Amino acid sequence: MAADAPPQTRPPTSWLDTAQRNTQRNEMDGKNTSSMFFWLFTIIQPPVVALLAAWWGVPQSTALFPIAAHALGSLVSQVTGDAMFFDVLGEVAITIDFVWSYYCMKAPTTRQRLLTVMAFIWVARLGGFLTWRICVRGWDWRFAKLMDSFAYNMFCFVCQGTWIFLQVACVIGAHSVDSSTDSGPIGLVDYVGVAITLGGITIAQISDMQKSVFNKDTTSDKQSTWIQSGLWRYSRHPNYFGEMLSWVGLGLICWGSLPWTMRPLCILSPVWSWFFLVFTSLSLLEKRLDKKFGGQPVYEDYKQNVSCLLPWPYGWGWTGPKPLKSS
Repeated sequence: MAADAPPQTRPPTSWLDTAQRNTQRNEMDGKNTSSMFFWLFTIIQPPVVALLAAWWGVPQSTALFPIAAHALGSLVSQVTGDAMFFDVLGEVAITIDFVWSYYCMKAPTTRQRLLTVMAFIWVARLGGFLTWRICVRGWDWRFAKLMDSFAYNMFCFVCQGTWIFLQVACVIGAHSVDSSTDSGPIGLVDYVGVAITLGGITIAQISDMQKSVFNKDTTSDKQSTWIQSGLWRYSRHPNYFGEMLSWVGLGLICWGSLPWTMRPLCILSPVWSWFFLVFTSLSLLEKRLDKKFGGQPVYEDYKQNVSCLLPWPYGWGWTGPKPLKSS
């Protein structure tokens, strides 16, 4: 809501900052939006996803399973009064979808096996980190709002199920075709895809661990400052950049397995990764930081001089003032 945006913060310096600031002002949650809205948009997601799966030639079972698992997860969270398992449930659902779709193949090609290995490295890295973080950190402020209302809770859980399908659509699609659509031996595009995937995973892991070390002695949401060292000196969200980069690589590996009619999925997955992260997780974190530190000269200079997403040398190409000497 507009009232939550600190009026003393400086104007955004990039189109991405402007976009996520606008998203913050229009954020919907269980306290400011009608339950009927959330129920309506929850109910329409399964049939829409089923239609998309049929249109794209992706098995509807792998498309609807994450939604069903998350609807059940919402019910469990209502009974237990806790949504701490939200992130972990997502990675478990993705893993099951990968295993399910892979073992449905009759004779996987070398490229399909390579893709599956890369996809499992990605989900193992992310799922392992999220599980470790929950065990170490315990409470996470992001999940507190999920308990504001049942309708909002179900909406968010089901949305994550839909996100999973759109995120991994290119992998599931590549698992659903036979060897007749394969473009031949592993080639340059596949090697580039592997390099980009591993590069993105590495960036995400390093970023996440740097932030974990920074926050190790602080309760979630009780930080008195923000991280601006390591990769975080060059991007305010390098972990999200790494995640998005991973899906560019996975999309490239999928390319050679899919017929031309399904190759748009190789573009959909990385684009959806970017869109979803920017307008949900990234926006919420920026809003939280603005609310806590907005108006402080050092923080405002940090935002002016450090790229929102794409890693970029400190202060290069940004219109803000030179950073002040901070204490």
